[in-house]
Amino acid sequence: MKTNKFLVTVVVLVLAALSLSACGSNAIDLILTNHKVTPSAASAKAGDITFNIKNGSTDLIHEIVLIKSDLAIDKLPLRADGSGRVDETKVDIKGAKEDIPPGKSETLTVNLAAGRYYLVCNVDDHYAKKMYIEFTVTP
Repeated sequence: MKTNKFLVTVVVLVLAALSLSACGSNAIDLILTNHKVTPSAASAKAGDITFNIKNGSTDLIHEIVLIKSDLAIDKLPLRADGSGRVDETKVDIKGAKEDIPPGKSETLTVNLAAGRYYLVCNVDDHYAKKMYIEFTVTP
């Protein structure tokens, strides 16, 4: 009988630990395809957030640049060279994963405060082709 109580206690503790770790999980899957960013969720709670980034394209390199901005998503400052790329020296970059080959994956973990952020592919003219999404971090 003591063995059964011990076993039940261990199982309950393991399940409690697993449920607590799941509650604290702030993981967002991002699929990058030709000129589209598809997130598993459009928001997450403030704190450590992990973006699991998959380049689902078969022929294009992509990247993700995480930008905090109060500007409209289509009004970010552009480079002067006419490339259609965001001028990364004029925005608040919170993190990035560059040059993700087709079919490959990367992970980006950042600690974010509540606010509005943008996830942008800034390769070639991908921003100009609207390869971006808004992402909200809640308190």
